[in-house]
Amino acid sequence: KMSNKLKLIHCYLKSNGYGESARCLEREVGKTLTFDSEYFSEAVNNGEFDKAVDYVNAYVNPKGNRVALNIVFELRKQQFMELLRDPSKDECTRKFFMEKVKPLILINRYTFEEDTQGMHKTYDL
Repeated sequence: KMSNKLKLIHCYLKSNGYGESARCLEREVGKTLTFDSEYFSEAVNNGEFDKAVDYVNAYVNPKGNRVALNIVFELRKQQFMELLRDPSKDECTRKFFMEKVKPLILINRYTFEEDTQGMHKTYDL
């Protein structure tokens, strides 16, 4: 019952232009009530990959959902590729790869084998 009431409140907030308040409600409740693809797309288009990953993680656990795992991996891969473009961030790039990308590869090595062939050459897996 409480979940239905929260969803109604959440829907009201979103439909009346209170998107940030709807996300605050989600954070307070501890879960995403409905997936807001507009919010997610906006975060990705603005290069706010951490924000997009956090949003996916709040909605579903990537370790238990192959689609979510692929989404998170693609976001982290894009973030990594953007770091590679900036030679002044070389140490940052390696640290990012080891902390954010490699664990995703190790969760499901087979799924990411094709996508990571270039990364294997850059950093020893």
